Amino acid sequence: MAWALGGLNAAATARYVGDFKECAAQDFTSDGGLCNSPDSPASRKVGRNVTFDVNAGYTLTARPMGKTSILFGVNNVLDQKPQYVYSAVLANTDPSIYDFVGRFVYTRVQQTF
Repeated sequence: MAWALGGLNAAATARYVGDFKECAAQDFTSDGGLCNSPDSPASRKVGRNVTFDVNAGYTLTARPMGKTSILFGVNNVLDQKPQYVYSAVLANTDPSIYDFVGRFVYTRVQQTF
């Protein structure tokens, strides 16, 4: 969701990863059918994960030296921790899906000529 009015702008983003069943078998399928049983010790439910990012900025009107934009933002506002994925290779979770950094505050100044 984004909003802009004149030089002001703001945006908010939600990232959602739904819950899923993690199987004990390395290929997630060939566990002899154990993972298909609802009460199987060979599987477990990995819960959902939701993170929110927000930012706001202002763009100064064009000047002889170009245009200046200032942006302030917060990623992972609620500091949501990644879910444990025991079959993942790195740190018991998946860095390509989950946020490892946690809450992250940033400011950006951009000058375009």
